[in-house]
Formats: sequence, structure tokens, C-alpha cells
Amino acid sequence: MKDYYSILQVNREASKKEIKEAYRKLALLYHPDTSSQPGTSEKFHDISEAYEVLENEEKRLQYDSLLRSIESTAHKIYKKKKRPQPHSTAEQLTKEEYDESIRPYLKYSILLSRVAFAFCMFLFLDYYLPSKTTLDIVSAVEKNYTNTSSYDLAIEVFIGNGTGLRIPDDYHDYFKAGDSVALKRTLITNTAINITKKARFATPIRAYNNIYGPKMFLVYILATCSLLGGLVNLSPHGKISFGIASAFFLLIVYILI
Repeated sequence: MKDYYSILQVNREASKKEIKEAYRKLALLYHPDTSSQPGTSEKFHDISEAYEVLENEEKRLQYDSLLRSIESTAHKIYKKKKRPQPHSTAEQLTKEEYDESIRPYLKYSILLSRVAFAFCMFLFLDYYLPSKTTLDIVSAVEKNYTNTSSYDLAIEVFIGNGTGLRIPDDYHDYFKAGDSVALKRTLITNTAINITKKARFATPIRAYNNIYGPKMFLVYILATCSLLGGLVNLSPHGKISFGIASAFFLLIVYILI
């Protein structure tokens, strides 16, 4: 899971103003149009992705919650590895009895994890298979200030068929009605993942209003949990735990698609 705070070089208590200032500074430094350093495009994408999550209060709360959950899980696993094996027969029997008590639910947990993993594989195939490009015309551009701040713009570009694409507010004057654009779409679901103005040296701009935008990290978390819960040889308790986590993240990903 990417550490968006480290990417923007701010601490976890940073204010919205500090996050915005850090983003503008780094975006100017690593923008592909102004920097010739290798890896600039990937770095700029990570910076934009981090800002998209942290500048939105709701997304930031969700991200912070996931971050704490992962750190807590890692800490518990570390403590479990260091914990000495029980020596008393009573302790061993207690663990065995617990495993037996949850065993009736194990098959449902494994099935759910495998379904979630198959769903992740579908999303990965859709995203990573060679994409296709379609040409279209911008029909309208909407600029609305968010409810949380009068300084944050929500930019949505509408193309000929009525599809709206959310883009970063740095591009609030980039597109205009009537512009010719190229849309990069996924091969299977035909989802638009970025939009490029038909001009020389134009920069592809990632669409933020689908699961293939900054929220893609949730699919990776779901894939990890479902893999551990459905295909890795863990204890019954481990499989049940990752099965529950898979159900939780599957619901989130499905809502965000």
C-alpha cells in the first residue's frame, strides 16, 4: 500500500493547506512537461494520486483508517511470531477447541475469498490488458467548488456520448467544449481511464471517477486478503479473518466501481 504522506512529504497531521502547498510544489517539480528526469511521469502520477486522496476529507478518513488497520495487523502478526509456543496441554486444547468451533464456517469463508480473488483478477485483466483508444469531442466542462472548501474545484469533462470524467483541478482551464480528445479505455469493460487533448506533446490526464483511478489501491488490498483467505494454507482462524476482510473490501470496491 502506497504511503501518500511520504509521497507528498508531509506528516499525517498535515492540514489541508499544507497538503495543497506540498502538492503544488512537487507537481511543478515533477510535471512531465517541465522535467526531463527519468521516471518523472510515474512520480507525477503518484503525486497526483496521493493528492486526490488526501485533499478530500472523506477519502482521507478512509485512507487513514485503512493505514491504521494494516499497521495494526502487521504489529499483531509480528507479536504473534515472537510469542512463545504454549507448553501446557490446557492451552493447546483450548486452541484446538476454538478451531473446531469455527470450522463449520470455514468453507463459506474460503468460497467468499476465492470469489473475491477471481473478481480482482477480472479487474486486473481489464486494467492491464492492452488498452484501446477512441476519439471523441468534449461537449461540456463543469467546474464546481466542493462543499468542504471554496478553493477546491471539482472538474468534470463531458464527452459526446454524455460520459463525465473527473480530472484534477490543476487542469481547470485545459479543456473546452469542442476540443478533440483521445480516450484510453480498458479492453473488457470499455472504462475510460485517461483523456488526452489532441495536440502535440499533450499529456494524458487520469480520470478519477472510477476504480482505476486513485482508488485502485483498494483492489490490491482486496487481492491480498482474498489470496491469503482462499488459496494460502493458513490456520482456520487466519482463513476466517482474511475471509471477513475480503468481504469488507469486496463491498467497498463494488460500491466504487
